[in-house]
Amino acid sequence: MGQNTTTSFQPDEAASIDTMVLASGGTWATFGEIHVGIYSGGNRRGLFTWDLTTLPPTAVIASATLELKTASVAGMSSTHAAKLYRVTSTFNEDCSWTSRGSTIGQNWTTAGGDYTTSGGVDFTASNADLTITGDAFTAMVQDAIDNRSQSLSFIMG
Repeated sequence: MGQNTTTSFQPDEAASIDTMVLASGGTWATFGEIHVGIYSGGNRRGLFTWDLTTLPPTAVIASATLELKTASVAGMSSTHAAKLYRVTSTFNEDCSWTSRGSTIGQNWTTAGGDYTTSGGVDFTASNADLTITGDAFTAMVQDAIDNRSQSLSFIMG
């Protein structure tokens, strides 16, 4: 029988993409914050991509955790139900509500981002830091290893 190895992994920040798109327009690649939900100016979504190629392509993901620091939750009374969905098109950090980014030179098929609604991960945002874990998120990471060229891309909103 093969031997199991447990590894903690944090993707390389320099090789990652984290940005947000706003229904009201604009590019927010260098804003330093990701806003999610409906706020003045309309709907906002966070997009993330991590390169997981430093993990072996045969890796079996036993558990996965995503931790995000909450700077502030303006306009939120206590909690807000939201979801993570797997993004189905490549994008760059300078993407917008309509465009996948300048170096890709193509628009999203659907304004606001191309993503699947199957296999989504439910979470509740609040005024505390956000931790996403559990079977659905672990399955999303495993799917990235098995079927997505070891690229974990998701949209949050």
